[in-house]
Amino acid sequence: YFDYSQQLGNTLLRSHSMHLSIDIIGDAFADIYFYLEADMPTHGGDARLTQPVHTVAGGSGLNTATHLSSLLRHFWAESSDETDRGTFHVSLQTAINENDDHGRLIVDHARKHQFSLINRRFSNQPSCFLNFKNSTNMHRRSEE
Repeated sequence: YFDYSQQLGNTLLRSHSMHLSIDIIGDAFADIYFYLEADMPTHGGDARLTQPVHTVAGGSGLNTATHLSSLLRHFWAESSDETDRGTFHVSLQTAINENDDHGRLIVDHARKHQFSLINRRFSNQPSCFLNFKNSTNMHRRSEE
């Protein structure tokens, strides 16, 4: 058995220079991680951290752009020689504030992973999203 489709695909990649452009429309967030010594404190109470607060770029749109850009760089480079390869471009359309620390974290992440950011932010109003999961409470609920 001989797979002609793979041979044809390799021939096309080698014989035609092409350009691939992919736009992803999605979210980009600064994920802030903190690790508590114990359960969540009562309202107004104190908590002790077991390690420093850690912030990383995240969000499904940003993660998709990061992984797709990485895969294309890896497999596009393998597909043919430098002269016939063609080009590709990945961009993420999202809404961020490029002027604060979290926005700059996302911009730096995109630069590091070699994809473009198209900022669709249309307001100077701040936005905030907080999602907290308390694994202790989740475990208790499942036992009830």
